[in-house]
Amino acid sequence: PAPRRGQWIGARTEPAYPQTTLPGGWQNDRSATLWNARSARSREWVTSLRTLKTDNIDLDVSNRGIINALVTGDRSGIPESITDLLRNTGTIHLLAISGLHVGIMASFGASAGWLVSRPLVWRGHVYIARIIPCIAAFATAFSYGALVGWPVSTQRATWMVATAAMASFLGRSVNAWQFLGIAAL
Repeated sequence: PAPRRGQWIGARTEPAYPQTTLPGGWQNDRSATLWNARSARSREWVTSLRTLKTDNIDLDVSNRGIINALVTGDRSGIPESITDLLRNTGTIHLLAISGLHVGIMASFGASAGWLVSRPLVWRGHVYIARIIPCIAAFATAFSYGALVGWPVSTQRATWMVATAAMASFLGRSVNAWQFLGIAAL
């Protein structure tokens, strides 16, 4: 019979791949062996007597502070123990707002602007349709920078987005190294 929802199950397993029969041949599970993670296939499922109570599961987000820090860079909602854990494991930099965040937001803005501009292309207003994604990308990057409080990495990335949007608007090629130099100035 099928296990009920919340019921613990276990499995009896066997190796997923048989041993290689040709001398010197590549073993099918060689990658798993290198990573110390053997592949297995279940022969039989076994139900356990333990059950999980699902009637009082709290749906509250317990890591709301971390999620807020990932999006806005505001670490005030993260408990000190979590901050120390992230610092000790060397992963605290994941909470810093970087140019990647600005680039992602600018890409969303440019994509939305591109979608909005499609009816203008169909009607023959190609020049106006080319402006909208550039303005939308810059406006989104600028708004995001204002939201997160303009750290230096956000300022630099917003300048790069502005320069790339202007070059695209003028019909010039977008060279990342030139824009990085302009942003550094």
